[in-house]
Amino acid sequence: MSDPMYRIGDSRISGHGLIALSNIQANTVILEEAPLLHINTERASENFDLDAFLADETGQQSTIIQSGMHALNRSNRAAWDHFRNLQSGFRTRARTSVQDIGRVRRNAFSYDFQGQKWITAYHAICKANHSCRPHAVVDIAASGDNRGSARLIATTFIPADTEILIEYVVDDFFLRPTAQRQAELQPQYDFQCACLDCTNPAVSDPIRARMEGYAKDLKFPGLAWDRATETNQFLRAEGLTWQDLLDTAKAYISDLEKFGMIDPRLYGVYAWCARFYYDRGANEHAHRYSSQALGVIAQFFEGADTEGMGNIFAKTSASSMISRYRFNSM
Repeated sequence: MSDPMYRIGDSRISGHGLIALSNIQANTVILEEAPLLHINTERASENFDLDAFLADETGQQSTIIQSGMHALNRSNRAAWDHFRNLQSGFRTRARTSVQDIGRVRRNAFSYDFQGQKWITAYHAICKANHSCRPHAVVDIAASGDNRGSARLIATTFIPADTEILIEYVVDDFFLRPTAQRQAELQPQYDFQCACLDCTNPAVSDPIRARMEGYAKDLKFPGLAWDRATETNQFLRAEGLTWQDLLDTAKAYISDLEKFGMIDPRLYGVYAWCARFYYDRGANEHAHRYSSQALGVIAQFFEGADTEGMGNIFAKTSASSMISRYRFNSM
């Protein structure tokens, strides 16, 4: 077993955190962990509302979390009890079930399985604090024998003795301006983010606004080639061309990489570029971008559905190699 890359220690942000023991390179799996808590909410994944679910649990219209607590062994229960509760009013003399609901709100992750939303928590990963400019991403296995287990993966270089930070809210959260991000973090996690970006909004907010414009122009989520008619109408209305969108995609890639957002968002833009070139017969370029897209998924998101990119990668492999051979032979 390899030496650990982190320790749990006092955080300058809040409570405890994960501290890098040595320099950690980007793309490194920092740790892998089985879930401490693993609960089926018995709610549909589509339009899942965490607040509504927890309200039902608090009012005891449902007791799913309480049942999950009863299923914990003694050591896992003790580890769970060390997690900080969200609501200050619940921290003393509160029913155990209410404390547990607060801990779920503050500490749990979630994933989708067979149309239902599952909640997980981890002994070490849940001690990672938040930053709007994170160092790492959490990848939860949504299928297979290790379903519910998680990997913490570095998305950028992390110097020794640096606290390893993750992004608590995913999807388009990172595109929002500072005030909106803090307004979303405060009620659920009970803290005001003081990361470098939040303390320097005059610098970070224009970059995020620029990326949000890129995402809107590229029609994310959803890729333009799947809605060619709609995209052509958009281009005509805006006086743009497909080349303009390609330039936008490349600029978006550059900003995502600078922000350390090496996750499905980056995969999506790589895939967009791959399909753009593939549809135009530029197989060498298509091969390069499909390879980059698959590389992101292979490193960060095991078991992801990449059949479409896999087909483009395979179909462009031969012609890409031939083109490269001709270039090198000239």
